Amino acid sequence: LAADNSYVEITFSEGVYNTAGGSGALETGDFDVVFTQNGGFATGASITSVTNTSNGALSGGESVIRVHLSYTGTPSGVETVEIKPFDGTSIYDVDGNAAVATCSTRVYTLYDQYGPVISSVVTDDTDNDGSIDRLVVTFNEAVKDTSVAAGDFSLDSGTVDAVAADGGGDDTVIWLDITAGASGTDETPTVTVAAGNIEDLSSNTNPLTSKLADDGAAPVILSATSEVGFTTIVVTFSEAVYTTTGGSGNLLFGDFGYNNVSGGGATSITSMVEDVGSDGVVSVGTGSAFVLADFGADKVYAAAADSIYDASDNAADNTIEVVIGNADTTGPGISTLETADTDGDGYIDRLVVTFDDDVDESTVVPGNFSVSGGVSVTGVVDDGTSQDSVVWVNFTDAVHATDAVPTLTITASGIKDINDNWNSLISNAGSTDRAPPAIMSITADDPDEGDTVYSNGDTMTFVFSEDTNERYGPNPTKAELDLLFNFTPSIGTDYTGAWNDARTLEITLVDISGGTAPTINTTTFTLQAGGNLQDAAATSPASTDTSPAITGNWGVGVAISGTITTATEDDIVSGGRTLILTLTEDTWVVSDGTDGTNANDYLIATADALLDGIAHVSGDNDVADIIAAAKADVTATDNDAVIRTSATVLTITLPAVSGYAIGADEVISLTVPASMLETTTVGVGAAPNLTITNSAPTAAITGTIQSGAASDEADIVSGGSTIVVTLTGDSWVASDGTDGTNANDYLIATA
Repeated sequence: LAADNSYVEITFSEGVYNTAGGSGALETGDFDVVFTQNGGFATGASITSVTNTSNGALSGGESVIRVHLSYTGTPSGVETVEIKPFDGTSIYDVDGNAAVATCSTRVYTLYDQYGPVISSVVTDDTDNDGSIDRLVVTFNEAVKDTSVAAGDFSLDSGTVDAVAADGGGDDTVIWLDITAGASGTDETPTVTVAAGNIEDLSSNTNPLTSKLADDGAAPVILSATSEVGFTTIVVTFSEAVYTTTGGSGNLLFGDFGYNNVSGGGATSITSMVEDVGSDGVVSVGTGSAFVLADFGADKVYAAAADSIYDASDNAADNTIEVVIGNADTTGPGISTLETADTDGDGYIDRLVVTFDDDVDESTVVPGNFSVSGGVSVTGVVDDGTSQDSVVWVNFTDAVHATDAVPTLTITASGIKDINDNWNSLISNAGSTDRAPPAIMSITADDPDEGDTVYSNGDTMTFVFSEDTNERYGPNPTKAELDLLFNFTPSIGTDYTGAWNDARTLEITLVDISGGTAPTINTTTFTLQAGGNLQDAAATSPASTDTSPAITGNWGVGVAISGTITTATEDDIVSGGRTLILTLTEDTWVVSDGTDGTNANDYLIATADALLDGIAHVSGDNDVADIIAAAKADVTATDNDAVIRTSATVLTITLPAVSGYAIGADEVISLTVPASMLETTTVGVGAAPNLTITNSAPTAAITGTIQSGAASDEADIVSGGSTIVVTLTGDSWVASDGTDGTNANDYLIATA
């Protein structure tokens, strides 16, 4: 057989011919070729010619000839050929003897003329990082290692980086180190080898071929993560995993092992939480919760060499342990931020911060917290439940009303979550109004100042810290007011309400019978949750605030005293009498000017308004003279005619009223104008009315002459009876002389 398989050179025992007559050269039809493929790349062989050893034409009688062959396909060294006479009448010697049909050259194995081809490619993950990094390429025959280069190969996904030593010589296996086009141990790229570079041991070069890799990389645990306080580990594999071969069966908790390096916290795997591994992710339960020390220490692994498989029946390596990591690597951020008025004074003093993760309150750096609007943070404290997601940021009270929504800024490293992560900068986080309206004040009033006691027609005005939803507005009934407020004890049988604006509710007492008067500066009232009084947007909780003590009064009183209360006509004429006005439930306005002597002197404008309140009531009428004289006595400088002697006492000193004359007693009244009072908005009548008595004298007779029964004639005869004359409105003139014994004896002329 020629080295290039092109012919078989046949030596006969004598010269041969193609006819029985011993003549004629052999022809191709005189031979038959038997071809066997044996799995080779050549699929058939045929005889193309017969020649002498010089490849020239035969003439007959040659004992050595060549049978030239051609092939379908390229011989790869496993195919065989055998040359025989076509039949028993094809080949003759010179004497006409025919070669028998079974005569044969022998079976020749064709020389290998086909370059090496890839018979298999298997993936591998040599560093167990969850991504394939090597392809084990097996050729159909041994190849020369020196003819193999990384550049001869390409992948449909990824790159071939190098040819690695496989530990053998010129054998059938080579290793390709690669960078996979995608992560995962289930990646199976297609390898293409360029033609003409890789040689087999016969120096035949390879053809262009491609081969899809088989999955030979075992699944690995890429990560195992949890968080502080959790009792679950999320285990992520490099590919889909199963508890049995054949790509079936959800994982069991017994497929895993746990190495409790920290000695505390989570200690073992006790259950499956999510067992479907076809997506490469499962969750296992630990029974006990993780603590911070577990992370970076405790480990998980496949419990046995035959416990966890991929879809290609590759088993996870049970000697590889994976350290459990903390899934939470991000600092806390704010989830919600709500305002609060903790003391119900109508001003917010706290922001309730809910983070998106549980936080460690012991790590708080208060100086890193700031609240907008000119307030200072006074404390950042736990809400009462340690290591939850809520902290309280307290700040200066009495600045922001309950409808305020300040922002919160937390500079970086102000607080850690329970997984030991500091916060990043949180800038001007907006808050939500969750502070309900508070009662800022309740003011009692008697609109007509008709009396100074709790009575029908009196009002109570509630002022709230912000606009409300005007519950039951605009005019709440008694029944509705009883839902809003806890009136204990009762304030009466009937009352009505009116919303004057969104933050002012006025209650008018219609019938106070059966009720108890609220005590000024003592009684408080509490809103009831069932009344559902909220802010104007109805976003706050229902207010249950308790008010401050009620202020104001049930009516302003002015009491009259002073020397004028016993004045006569002559006293008014003489002047100097005082009219003292004492207020209850209000105070006098301060003077509208000063004369340099007494800052409380009331000067012209103010005093005139007060003096105009003096009026005639009954009897003889000359009050106008009193008013005119008093007004004339008020001057712009150095005047004490009308003076504010204290916050509640005012003194009017009357001048002489020379023209005052009455023929009978005169009753006068005084109404104090509202302009003289600090809070009262209507004029207030002073009490009691004043009576100025007429000064015409009278004489009353008494004495023994009047005692008992009427004196009789005998009494007069006997003498000694007395006549006592008592003057009213005048006095006796002094005696016109003296006898030296009693200076008051009246002598002849007067008597």
